[in-house]
Amino acid sequence: MKQVNLRKATGNITLEITGLDSLSWLMNLDTIGGILNIKTNTQLDMLYGLDNLIGVGGNLKVYSNQKLTECCGIYEVINERNGHYLSGTILI
Repeated sequence: MKQVNLRKATGNITLEITGLDSLSWLMNLDTIGGILNIKTNTQLDMLYGLDNLIGVGGNLKVYSNQKLTECCGIYEVINERNGHYLSGTILI
């Protein structure tokens, strides 16, 4: 998928039943104002592409992604390190 120039999303982002194996097209995204919901993506094996994400204004939910083996792309946000933030709860 072609990389998009999306830096900020003011609302929620849901990636559900997409067939995507990568989120690299989201590499420019740094802020989500609402919930980030990544679920039931059977081909997704890592969260590379969310590495530049600084903050999530709502909940962060990542579940039912059978091939997902690592969450390094959201490590800083989950642990609220180096100026990264998460305003809601985490479900992984």
